[in-house]
Amino acid sequence: MFATEFKNSFISDTSSTFPTIAGRRNERCLDTIEITEAKIDKIIASLKTNLSSGPDGVHPVFLKNTKSLIGPLTKMMQFSMEEGKLPQQWKE
Repeated sequence: MFATEFKNSFISDTSSTFPTIAGRRNERCLDTIEITEAKIDKIIASLKTNLSSGPDGVHPVFLKNTKSLIGPLTKMMQFSMEEGKLPQQWKE
């Protein structure tokens, strides 16, 4: 009974084209992301070191101990976002 109702209620569209949504851009918007040392510093300061690593595998203690790298990393990330490209190593 449920299978019949489900089959009658939902239509499977197998077309390979997608509708265009008005007002949406297909271009990437990485240049609109603002990365600042202050924001990164605030986030790192709020990390709880008694928790395990996040999905990226980086433990909060490591981030807190390498806080001196915020400046160079921020500049690198800003440049990457402005150019709209990520280094290949970050994609792997």
